[in-house]
Parts: sequence; structure tokens; C-alpha cells
Amino acid sequence: EILFFLNGGFGFAYFFPNLQNGTDNFTRIFTSFYETPTNLVDQNIRWVNVIVDMLIPQRATLFGWAVLFPLLYVLYRAVYEHCERYFIIAGIFAGGLVMIHTHSFLAFGLICGVWLCFALCRRVFRGNSARVQFTAKVAALVLMLLAFGAQFVTPKLISRESSVFLHLVLVCAAAFVLFVLALLTMAIRKGFGIQLVKTWGVFLLITLLLAAPQLFMWTFSQASGDSFMRGWYNWGNLQDGYLWFYLVNLGVTALLFLPAFFTADQRRFTVCAPAAVIWFICEFVVFQPNTYDNNKLLYAAYFLVCGVVASYMVEIYRRLRTLPGRRALAVGALVLCMLSAVLTIGRESIAGYCLYGDSQLKAAEYIYENTEPEDTVLTDMRHNNEIAALTGRNIVCGSTSYVYFHGLDYTERETDMQSMFSAPQANCALFEKYSIDYILVSAYERNNFTVNEAEIKALFPCVFDENGVQIYKVTF
Repeated sequence: EILFFLNGGFGFAYFFPNLQNGTDNFTRIFTSFYETPTNLVDQNIRWVNVIVDMLIPQRATLFGWAVLFPLLYVLYRAVYEHCERYFIIAGIFAGGLVMIHTHSFLAFGLICGVWLCFALCRRVFRGNSARVQFTAKVAALVLMLLAFGAQFVTPKLISRESSVFLHLVLVCAAAFVLFVLALLTMAIRKGFGIQLVKTWGVFLLITLLLAAPQLFMWTFSQASGDSFMRGWYNWGNLQDGYLWFYLVNLGVTALLFLPAFFTADQRRFTVCAPAAVIWFICEFVVFQPNTYDNNKLLYAAYFLVCGVVASYMVEIYRRLRTLPGRRALAVGALVLCMLSAVLTIGRESIAGYCLYGDSQLKAAEYIYENTEPEDTVLTDMRHNNEIAALTGRNIVCGSTSYVYFHGLDYTERETDMQSMFSAPQANCALFEKYSIDYILVSAYERNNFTVNEAEIKALFPCVFDENGVQIYKVTF
């Protein structure tokens, strides 16, 4: 739990230099916007804290993980503890996960695929579990080496967004599917067909019956654009070498993952193995326009990684029982694991953001009390727009930071807004096109558009004026 929920790397190190000359570099954690040890883009710190940047601000992730993690436990009980009735429960919840959080559904599907592969291997290669585990570890190592080695050919030989990476993943996926089908055929021939139908068969049938309509009616159509599934190497890394990026971002977990993963016993390894597959896919393919959103898949893999790394840390602690000061070493290791997260959470706990000033609230109150519900207001495209948020009135265009990554292009609308603000008299047709009834002019509009206030004042009556915020009624 500490490794996952208090996740953070070595980002704290960027805030301690030059303390002898003052505390400004350190205190900016608590005063600056998005400058924390787990979210420092200028230093390529991109592995954000789970609590602060995933669960609190992202409702889809919060709801998705609230289903995904219990679901993984239920499936674990079904697969590894032979509670066969749990396959039915897992299938029901898995089928509903599509619309709750698509990324979690995809991550769960990949985990299921790997666990199914190991379940088939246990039946087909009974008595050869050591050889199966060795082969699986070699395969995982190959995937990791491919992800690591790709940095030496990008961007010199292959573009970072090359379709070669997508084809590589598709070829590997096809090979994996063929391998699973071969295992399934052998398992059936060995007499395990009925058992597989009663367990994995029931689970997959229920999942597909519930998930397929959602996938075909909504998900596939929404994600069919060219900017969705495509080749892209190393998702969120902006500037660093491959290993350095993960070392700084994941910290102690990155240092211990490889020895923990490859020395794990059979059960721990098979439970954690899907992490290598998810990571491999996410290093070469992105599934949405915003490449950074691959972390929604990677955190599911990281959840599995934390389990095997935590077990490895406990094993190290046990083996050092005769070492003086091992408790101090353990405390030091935990501090390194948690320090970036604790500082980030501390910053969030004292953060205070003013969404709307007094004049903005009064402007929203005026709009609410003096306009019709279907009226449209021309404002800036800011995310926390007081007109949209507090009055329910229409605006010409809100923030594109989210809808853009769903394939919606509002470039034309943004250009039209600029034209209306800068030359309202020459663009009367645009005011009619968007059925604009009021114009809001504040510091936001002045900063983000070229606002011709003199012409606006000459054309339209000002119906509200409060501390630099004006509202004009369009009278064309």
C-alpha cells in the first residue's frame, strides 16, 4: 500500500540544492503551481502521485480502480485459490468495467490473458513448472530489452511515432494469441476441456456478453480516429534516457523491480508477469490522442509491481536479521519511497485556489438573474468559466484541453471568437451564426484574445461593469 498509494521517485532531490542560500527552492513545493516532487515537468518528473493526481481529480480513475482492484482480487481467488464460483462474480464486474473506466478494462483484459496463459501451462506442462517459469522469465526479459533497446534507434533511424512500433506490438499480440490457442488445444486433448469451460469459459462468456454491446456501441466508434491507437515510443518521457527516466520517476521501486521480478517464486512471478506485458505495450503504443494518458494503463501494471517489490523488500529485511541497524536501514528505505509523495500530499493539503473573484461572482449573478436560460455568452475558453459553471448559460466554446484529446477540433470556432473580439463590426455574421446574446470582457479575455474594447463599447450597451469585468448586450 505504501509503495502504490504513496508512490514517488527521487523528484524530491530537485528541491534540496541551494538550501544554504535560502529556502525558496524548497518552499516552492508548497507555493508554486504544479511544481512538486511527483509532478515537475521541467525536470521530466511525470510519474504523478496516485492520491493527488489520479484518485482525487479524476473521477473515472477513482471509480475504475474501485472496481478494478477488488476485481483482480476476486479473479486471483478464482485462479490461484481455486474458488471456482468467483469466476462468475469476476465476469459480471468485468463486463461492467467498460463504461466505468475503459483503460481499467483494457488493463484487466491483458492481465486475464497472461493469467490464462499460465493456467493453461499448469495443465499442459504438469511436472515442468520450473521450465515454464524459466521460459516465461526469458520472454519477459526479451520484452524489457526491446523496450530498452528501442531508445538507440529513435529518433535517428525510426521516428518516435513510427507505425513500426504498432506493428511490432501487433505481431507480438498475434504470436501470443496463437500460443494460447495452441495451449488450449493441448489442454483439451489432455482432458481439461470441461474444467476450462466451467471456469475460464464461464468467466469469458459472461464478460463478453456484458462488454461487447458497450464496446461496439460506444467505445470502438469513439476511438476510431487516427489519433487514437498508434505507434509511439516511451509514452511520457520528454527528454531523458530510458533507464534514467524510470529511475528518477519510480525511485526505489525501479531499483528493486528487476531483482524482485526475476527472483520471485512461481506464484508471485505469475501474478506479477502481466505487468511486463502491459509495460511493453505501453512503451510502443498509445491508445488515445494524449500520449501521457498511457499512465492510466501503466498504473495497473505498477499495482502488480508494487506487490512483488514489497515482498522482495520484506525478504531482504528478513535476511538481514543479524545486521546491526537493519531497522534504521528499513526506515531509511521507506523514507526514500515516501518522501516525494509526502511532500506532494503536504502541498495539496494546504493548497488554496481561488476559482472566482468577487467581480466574477457578481457577473455570474447578473447573468443568472437577467438573461434567459437559452442565451449564449461570448467569453474566453478558460476551463473554470464562471458563466458555464455558475449560470448554466451557453458559451461559444469552453476549454479544449479535454475534448481535443477525444478527437474534437475547435480550431475554427476559436478563430471565429478571435475575429468577434477583435473586429465585432466586421463580423456581424459570426454573432448571428453562434446566436450570441452577450459579451463578457474581463482580464481573461484581454489576456487571451485581442479585444477591441473601443469598438465593442461603441456597438453594444454595457449592462454590467464591476472591477474590470464588463458585460455587453448584443443588439444586432
